[in-house]
Amino acid sequence: MTDLALIHDPNNYSPLFDLSILGGEIVTDNGLYTAVVLSLFLDKRASPDEVEDDDLRGWWGNQFNDDDDEYGSFLWLLKREKQKEEVAGLAEDYALDALAWMVEDGIVSNAVVVTEWVERGVLGMVVKLKKPNGDEISFRFNNLWNEVLNAG
Repeated sequence: MTDLALIHDPNNYSPLFDLSILGGEIVTDNGLYTAVVLSLFLDKRASPDEVEDDDLRGWWGNQFNDDDDEYGSFLWLLKREKQKEEVAGLAEDYALDALAWMVEDGIVSNAVVVTEWVERGVLGMVVKLKKPNGDEISFRFNNLWNEVLNAG
């Protein structure tokens, strides 16, 4: 599976990803990184009872899916939460829910997510995926929640 590669600058403390050009060509990704990034960091649409305001968000591309799958995660719902262990646990649950399609479609046989508070107000996440052939791959996201979560 080839995707346009989404690149994150680990020195940039924002959850922004960008396309990259190398030798005049857009860089592609034959692995699972881009699929994981899109799964985790697109906003999944919330129901009205899950938010305090009328901002339900949601990725616009979900309206064109032929199946009932909605891509993205509810990680964005944590933006107003305090730095607590239960919030880290919710982030793990939201991430696993967002990655479930990869298991259902047989792209990976197992997904594990571990979160930890890297520093005050910064939630880190490790995503471990097991491919059907037994190979394991992991991705670490260390500073994607800096200033997104309110430390408290």
